[in-house]
Amino acid sequence: MPLLKWKQKETAQLLDYLEAQGYIEPSAIGQGYWQISMRGRVLAHSVLVREFKADTINRHLDALLARAREVNESTRFPDRITCIKVISPYPVAQRSTGIKIAYCLSRKDITEEAYESAAHELRAAYKGNFGNILSYYTYPAKAIARFLQSGSKVLKLHEYNAQDLIQLQGHIVLDTLTLRQ
Repeated sequence: MPLLKWKQKETAQLLDYLEAQGYIEPSAIGQGYWQISMRGRVLAHSVLVREFKADTINRHLDALLARAREVNESTRFPDRITCIKVISPYPVAQRSTGIKIAYCLSRKDITEEAYESAAHELRAAYKGNFGNILSYYTYPAKAIARFLQSGSKVLKLHEYNAQDLIQLQGHIVLDTLTLRQ
């Protein structure tokens, strides 16, 4: 293979190995031609799981906590985050494919008018179409989830109610009810 600048013996060994593993097969064109096998196609099109460094994960977690505090302090959002719990092994010391985060929302202590105004603002900013009445009324919680996620591939966020969140094993990183942080 002059393109790879390999010796003929090394190239033959590699082709033999790939054929033995089932990734290539001899082509119908003739001797010395190879084609990718079905197993090779599956391997070539498989999605590899991305791993993140511990520093990256911790940085994303810190940014999540900052966004959670923003949700709680802002009048833009009608609900607040009462608890965030890391339900993956924590603290992260090595590379990982990401961390699972459980969180709980509750209504802010604001008037009905202020709540509806904030919810209306979030719905008005949404560019999509609400397919049904349920998605219309639950959109404020979805908007908060999108804001918390903010495009992070590291964080796997899941909303739980307070009773279910308490039952989950994990490490609490934000608890606004008892102010443990």
